Amino acid sequence: MSDTNNIINRLEATGYMTKASYTHEQLLDELKGFEKASLQEVYRASYSDCLRTYDLISHFRDMASQYALCDTEVYGRLIWSLQHLSKEISSLVNGARGERCMRRSLGWLTCEHEILLNVELEYEGERCEYDAIVLTPSGIDIVESKYLGHDAVIDKDGFLRSQIKSRDRFYNVGEKMRAKEHVLFKVIENAHPGAIPRSCIRSILLATNNNTRIEDNFNLIDVCNCGKICPLIENRKGPFLKGDYRAAIISAIEEARQVFLYEPAIDFDQLRSDMADFIVMVERASARSVSIEECSIEAEEPGGILSGAMRREPISEIVNDAISIALYAIGGGAICYGMSKLIHKLS
Repeated sequence: MSDTNNIINRLEATGYMTKASYTHEQLLDELKGFEKASLQEVYRASYSDCLRTYDLISHFRDMASQYALCDTEVYGRLIWSLQHLSKEISSLVNGARGERCMRRSLGWLTCEHEILLNVELEYEGERCEYDAIVLTPSGIDIVESKYLGHDAVIDKDGFLRSQIKSRDRFYNVGEKMRAKEHVLFKVIENAHPGAIPRSCIRSILLATNNNTRIEDNFNLIDVCNCGKICPLIENRKGPFLKGDYRAAIISAIEEARQVFLYEPAIDFDQLRSDMADFIVMVERASARSVSIEECSIEAEEPGGILSGAMRREPISEIVNDAISIALYAIGGGAICYGMSKLIHKLS
């Protein structure tokens, strides 16, 4: 039988999700590494690369139902954490997929341009991530890639909502893009005062999944798909940014570029502990169930605890049969006697 501490030690020994913070690039690899280590710990020899966190959730639910563990605190906390882990991985995977599609689409630009990818900037405590900053002679475009698995809408207040679950709000895309414009402008302005007007910076939300549609009811940022992004940038009319201006701006951005560290949204020490505790609880419950079944089988076998009763059973059956025959005989004799008296009177 497994020991809780041994399970925790094996999960920690993988090195995944053991630090307090990670860069954006590190986080997805760490989460997927933890997912794989957890699946291998639970499935052992039956592990397959196609298994994911939702398979682990389904397996734990089956075990909790089978062994009456659904109401335990450990189980509830474990499932909550695993659901958040699955969502976090899915979000980061879709984000990486969207960025790949964005880079591919921006590679089709025919106008003079420079592209900065995965930029992190900060100004007066405001931290912003930029999927892409595109500089052309007509201005600067901030491109935010978004890969959604379903149709969405940006409401009049700037919130990006799912059209499947109308109450769900992903985030306020209007507020987010305004913050990105502000931080980028201040970084450039501080390095080169008066180099560009504020209107030179524009935001574009790029829907990278061509099978879905984003309806824009906000109308304060540009929304397009991969096929439209290049014409949108190429056909822009605005202040003319010469090559040396763009080079100076790029230099300012690169000098201000930072590397942010992000704390995981899940307490992975607690998750490791809960997973280990639940595995041990299931194994103990399974062992008790097997023990009860073995006692039941032993009781039914000759020589078991019910063997004496089974040996006495034939005696009881013989007595019952004898009594039945005697009663039958007595009843038959009484009937014959009554019939003979009736015939005698009639004659």
